[in-house]
Amino acid sequence: MDSNVILLAQAAPLITTETVLYQVPSGNRAFLQNITCCHRSGNPNESCRVSFSKAGVATAPQDYLLFDHVLASFDTLFTDLKFTLQAGYEVRVYVSAADITVLLFGCLV
Repeated sequence: MDSNVILLAQAAPLITTETVLYQVPSGNRAFLQNITCCHRSGNPNESCRVSFSKAGVATAPQDYLLFDHVLASFDTLFTDLKFTLQAGYEVRVYVSAADITVLLFGCLV
């Protein structure tokens, strides 16, 4: 499946605001390959969160893949996922600084 992997979503989310990065379209499933968090500045110790939840449902503690993962100055975190989400599920992100970019790679199946 690696040959079909594309950029599904990218964002520089608003700080301290949970943001929907990607929602699996109706009638589809999404194979998620990788999520990358890139800290683009020299400010030390900024953090990111990544969660997976059903659309319209509040994020619960068990939904987090990453919670306040600390990114050093100019650091990039690559997280291999390799799993499938059903239609209607969302990938949500939260960042502590405006200089963090989040990218999601995968494919619709």
